[in-house]
Amino acid sequence: MTIKAEIRQEWVMGDGPDKPDELVDFLYVNNRPLHWDTSLERAGQAEMVKDARGDVLVAGYGLGISQRILMDNPKVTSVVTVEKYKAVIDVCFKRDEDWHGGWVVMDIWDFLKDERYDRYYDTIIGDIWSGSIAADAGQYKRFRKAAARHLKPGGQILMGPRDV
Repeated sequence: MTIKAEIRQEWVMGDGPDKPDELVDFLYVNNRPLHWDTSLERAGQAEMVKDARGDVLVAGYGLGISQRILMDNPKVTSVVTVEKYKAVIDVCFKRDEDWHGGWVVMDIWDFLKDERYDRYYDTIIGDIWSGSIAADAGQYKRFRKAAARHLKPGGQILMGPRDV
């Protein structure tokens, strides 16, 4: 199956006089909007990753919001992102040539069980979002269990702002 990724700019309506309308980037994968670079999303990503430290593994690149924040955090020594779609990496690199950390093209579920990637991390970030909060509750539990074997002693798993 061919994966098509593209970034489109669209207007997002603000929430009143102190939050004006924004022209933001949306990441579409096969014509489905998956990520957006709104002020609300940036605030949520910042909240999710604020306690990250040491060597960090991130599930998914999205638009690189978390990675930008992580690379600016003096407590973070390295960032590796596992992104399922090479097309996402290609389109995001064109948008932001200052790539944020290292990356592996692979499904996160395959990465977490592949012995070739038995590296250990101080922080693992799992902002996995399928578009359904009900489905994500099970995904988050599954992710925590699979990711735990990649943690260094005293390591932590940080989950997305949609954690349920």
